[in-house]
Amino acid sequence: MYSAPMRPFAPLALLSAFTLAAYACVGDDVPAAVVDAGTTADTGTPDTGTADTGTTADTGTPPPQDAGPDPDAPNVVCAKVAGTIPASASATPEVFGPTMIGCPGKLTYQPTLVVGACGKGWTACSAPQVKVRRGSQILAPKYHYWLEPRLWASPDGDTSRCYAAPATGTPTPSNCGNNATGSMHFCSKVKLNAASRYNVADDIGNTCGQVNCDYSPRTFKSDTIVPNGATTSGDFGGCGNNETAGVLCCKN
Repeated sequence: MYSAPMRPFAPLALLSAFTLAAYACVGDDVPAAVVDAGTTADTGTPDTGTADTGTTADTGTPPPQDAGPDPDAPNVVCAKVAGTIPASASATPEVFGPTMIGCPGKLTYQPTLVVGACGKGWTACSAPQVKVRRGSQILAPKYHYWLEPRLWASPDGDTSRCYAAPATGTPTPSNCGNNATGSMHFCSKVKLNAASRYNVADDIGNTCGQVNCDYSPRTFKSDTIVPNGATTSGDFGGCGNNETAGVLCCKN
């Protein structure tokens, strides 16, 4: 009896099993690869540390330092002189311009006090500075002010007929300012009137023995007699013994 030869089924069965196993492996690995890639949950972006960089609170940069008071502020320029204002009086600095401030007070004339009375960067104004800087800034100061250096007066003057002059040479006995504590200075004329031409008081009780004096050192010196027919209307005056005043301060 003839028997047909057997076909090789076993190799095909093995191949199919191998192929299925391979597909099974691929199917198992693909989802695992997607989950483990770390592209989303495992990227670590919440842990980058951006909140701890110290760019704000943790920089260690100190806060800006306070620059301190403005040295050109009137109350700073006038701080020393303000301490001489009587407790019963009230007075504030007069700003005549960016380079000239009147500091009201009650100082007797002493060169060392007047020189050091103004704040840093400022000094007591001189007579030439008053002539040059004042111009049309403020025409009615309320207070009397010392200037530096010291001023005498040309002899034989009077209110509205007088000249302040540099204190040089030897003053005559009639020279106003020829005393230990006298000097011509910058005088207020707010309270000047026909009935009160002498010892004109300012708002805190300082006086100027005579007012409306001018300053013209080329013509009138400390030994130049003022003629009777002269007429003046300047900002200078005073020079009585023991007069008091504030200080007129100029920016250096």
